[in-house]
Amino acid sequence: MVGRFWSVSWILVATTVLRGEPPRDRLQAVADTLAVQTAMHMAREHLLHDRPAEAVAVLEKHLSRIDGNAKYLTLLRDAYRAYIKRLHLKNDHAKARVYEEHLRILEGKAMPNEAKPLDSSLAPAELPPELLLGEGANRAADSNRRETASPQARAIVDPAIQQASFDQQEKESFLKRAEELFHKRQYLAAGQFYEKASQSGGALSQLDKERWAYCKMFRVVEVLNQAALDEATFLKLQQELNDVKKLAPRLTYADKVLAELKKRKKAAPIPVQHSGPDENGWLIAESENFVVYHNQPRDIAGMAARHAERTRTRMFKKWLDREPTPWKRKCEIYLHADAQAYSRATGVPQESPGHSSFYIDNGRILGRRIDLRCDNANLLIAVLPHETTHAVLTGNLDGDTPPRWADEGIAVLSEPRELIDGHLRKLPDLKRSGKLFRIGQLIEMPDYPDPRFIDAFYAQSVALVEFLVHKKGSREFTLFITDGLKGDFRSSLRKHYGYTDYQQLEAEWTRAYCGTP
Repeated sequence: MVGRFWSVSWILVATTVLRGEPPRDRLQAVADTLAVQTAMHMAREHLLHDRPAEAVAVLEKHLSRIDGNAKYLTLLRDAYRAYIKRLHLKNDHAKARVYEEHLRILEGKAMPNEAKPLDSSLAPAELPPELLLGEGANRAADSNRRETASPQARAIVDPAIQQASFDQQEKESFLKRAEELFHKRQYLAAGQFYEKASQSGGALSQLDKERWAYCKMFRVVEVLNQAALDEATFLKLQQELNDVKKLAPRLTYADKVLAELKKRKKAAPIPVQHSGPDENGWLIAESENFVVYHNQPRDIAGMAARHAERTRTRMFKKWLDREPTPWKRKCEIYLHADAQAYSRATGVPQESPGHSSFYIDNGRILGRRIDLRCDNANLLIAVLPHETTHAVLTGNLDGDTPPRWADEGIAVLSEPRELIDGHLRKLPDLKRSGKLFRIGQLIEMPDYPDPRFIDAFYAQSVALVEFLVHKKGSREFTLFITDGLKGDFRSSLRKHYGYTDYQQLEAEWTRAYCGTP
């Protein structure tokens, strides 16, 4: 970081002066060290602010000075990967191939004393607009402040993080761990380590402050999308945004989040009626389109109903391009206490976080049901949105149900970004091991594959949906699927995206997500 590295550099220079006039090569070594450290700092700043081209330029400029510096090469590799993906998404494939060759050369070099590389790209410093609306938002919660949070805010804190204990290490140890987690897009945990480092005493570098502020802003967006906005919640989120602005004035998106926060405060809350127990012992929380059966605290059930309603509205607008009308028969949501209760009631293995079921007769949806485990840490932030998305898509593509790959790819995109990226990070290794499907094979696949290939199926499905949505938007993708179901997907692909065959699509997609065709 800036502050730490300059203090070390000053000591090096001072020591040189005290020993008298040093040899030329010693001065050059100091100059090289300073240049390399400065370049690494600038590159991290560029990646933090989603500027991979600038990161590549500054790192390549000082390659002659690094003398095999493993961390420098790892950072350059990450910059190459981020830039290559950006170039492919812009259809600048010729330029991307130049940097793919650089990356191939770099990956052929040994990197001594280097641990497993961190995530290949950093998140942008400002939240994209769709994140504010809850589409693909990274879900985060600041458990170090949970004592003063409202019941709604407390309810979404990840229990695993809430129970984690921090070792009493020095500030540098916390910062090192925070940086690792931030590179892995684990912003929830990273934010906690940045806060712990701040509590250890001493000032944080500007880069550390900005990363910490970014984690805080994710927390605000998460609660904004998940919790009913009562006065206590509003005041807490407003204070969080004030903290963000103090820590990182350059993160101007905090002002937009604050404006949305005030807008949401004025909006009428989604009504939920509570009753029960019924004849089967279930308590009931009922909204306009959902009935939640549960034996949980009332606020958890209420949040589940409200979040399902919000997700339903977003998915109708995003994928079907229309305002939703009320379902004639409400979707049932069952909240099971734990994995054992979930499996006992549904017959689904305990490892499953949840699933959805549909009752269809001649294309007509007669019933929708979602079963969820309450002991899953991602219940409200990922599993419920995922299954609600299935409920929206089923039967709404001119009466058809989307193919499995599209259905799952769209549903995964409703989850937090860090979970989406968890699938995408698997793609290069899956390709090297020969486990990926041909794109045509995936698109024409009638159902789920053999369980041995389920990781590849999910990773490739979400990546293909994301790739095509980047091309022409979510509504065009839905039209592509609808036309494909009516006729054939090859013709629909040509009509909506201009690809003459699956091979052309596969070549572009592979370059964007796996590095090489």
